[in-house]
Amino acid sequence: MNSKWKSILVFLAFLTVLGCSDREPPGLTISVGKETVRATLGSYNWSYDQPLNGTRAEIDAHSAVPPELVSGDNTMEVTANAEVELDFEKEPISYTVRIWDDDHNIISKSDNVVLSGEGKVVYEVSAEWEQGTASYTFALNIQK
Repeated sequence: MNSKWKSILVFLAFLTVLGCSDREPPGLTISVGKETVRATLGSYNWSYDQPLNGTRAEIDAHSAVPPELVSGDNTMEVTANAEVELDFEKEPISYTVRIWDDDHNIISKSDNVVLSGEGKVVYEVSAEWEQGTASYTFALNIQK
């Protein structure tokens, strides 16, 4: 195969990878000191360009409510005075943090992670980007 065709194939592969990288919302990692946990992606509405045909695609994905998305394996132990950081793969335009109770009710809404209560607390982060919105869920086991 001559170098012209190799260059074209490499370029097409690059476009394909580039086009695939924004087909889902960015990931979210929760950090407390050196400990990290990956938040679970919940419902989202996301649009992206398809570079090969020039059209725009949209995905509308629905999930269970946040308390049902969190498993015991995804719960981080923290103290009530810990500093919790939200590390998005791509910074959103805005986000809101909600706390859910076991009966699937939102009991608190804030612009940061509020460590209230004791025991397992379920958090939902709703974030917005130009491409759409996404919801993430994680749980913290708060120790006093």
